[in-house]
Amino acid sequence: MKAKLVLWFSLLVLLLLVGWTIANITWAKSYDKTLNGVIYRLGTEHRDLVEDVTIHIKGSIKKSWTREKAFQGIIVIENEKLPFNNDGNEVSITFDDKGYGMLIRDADWENQGISPYGLIFMNEDKVAIAPFEHENGISKGWEGGNGIVMAAPAQSYDEGMRIAGELMKKFHPNLHQN
Repeated sequence: MKAKLVLWFSLLVLLLLVGWTIANITWAKSYDKTLNGVIYRLGTEHRDLVEDVTIHIKGSIKKSWTREKAFQGIIVIENEKLPFNNDGNEVSITFDDKGYGMLIRDADWENQGISPYGLIFMNEDKVAIAPFEHENGISKGWEGGNGIVMAAPAQSYDEGMRIAGELMKKFHPNLHQN
């Protein structure tokens, strides 16, 4: 009788532990940050061309059973020449195994419909955004050698490079060398 009770109690504890682990992995975590950072172009010849940028992120981050990370919420980038989501519309971003997600603008600046804005890399307290270059309203993608990067929190080119290098290391392993 006592052995059965211990067995049932052990099974109950095991089930609670498994349930807690699953809930902890897949439960959405709230994310509400305003990060002050820098926007700069890669390449040492551009070190002095650093501008301030403020990134507001409010939403939730959730991981699936397969450990795929997704963000649902609002991202607003201030002080940006090609605005992203200044209307405060909600976005959905799924991050791949290299740590990046695609930022999509609802309508591009010449009313040509849905347009990719760039790539976003984020963790609990840092964010790096690699906005795509645009020519005549058409996205030209991002160039790893001299592309534009927004990184926060940061106050200088070097801090921005360190944060972007940390967040983008699986996507662009040689970023810190630029």
